[in-house]
Amino acid sequence: MQLIDIQRNYDTVISLGGSCQVAAQMARHSLRTFSGPIDWFIFPSVLCLTKAINNRFQGFMEYHNLEIISSTEMNYVVRDNVFDCYSYHDFPVSCNGDISPHYPQFKEKIDRRIQRFYQKLMDKESILFIRLNGESEDIRELVSVLGSLTKSDFTLLLVNPSTEQTFKEVAWDIPKVCSVEIYNPPNLWSGCDQDWDVLLNGINTLDNLASDYNVFYG
Repeated sequence: MQLIDIQRNYDTVISLGGSCQVAAQMARHSLRTFSGPIDWFIFPSVLCLTKAINNRFQGFMEYHNLEIISSTEMNYVVRDNVFDCYSYHDFPVSCNGDISPHYPQFKEKIDRRIQRFYQKLMDKESILFIRLNGESEDIRELVSVLGSLTKSDFTLLLVNPSTEQTFKEVAWDIPKVCSVEIYNPPNLWSGCDQDWDVLLNGINTLDNLASDYNVFYG
């Protein structure tokens, strides 16, 4: 699929992560109308993501699988050792290495977002998924799993970052997939606004706007 083919209206737009960049750019373009389960995680592996989606996130971010691996100025970086998924925003360093008091509220939030994610898959007739980072064969499997879980007319926009300051469409022979490469500025987690403007131009969502609470905290 070419970029021009996907620039249209959708019932909803859903982040399939990779990093927080996708959710941030969706919000900047008023396309993020609800909080998804992996919006604010670093989730590098498409295969692990596919497994999580196919198994309805069973075992995802369970307490006994979590490990503190480092910290930022404000929060611990916590890794799910089963899914190779990283939380940067949920466990403050003020807890002094004991994340257990914050875990029940965290898990409740994640479970709520997972339930919402699958409800969207069931309810919506047209969905645009956006994923940052992925190889063709892994993406092919992801598309197959998504197709088994929704009756929606869906499209996947795959965005691979590049060190080159160019915008490039990549011709992948995978139905329902539009693949592009965009410039990834060093040390700028939110990505290149100019390239994302090109990507998301003409894309709109008909999904009902959620409240600020649901979009950012729900």
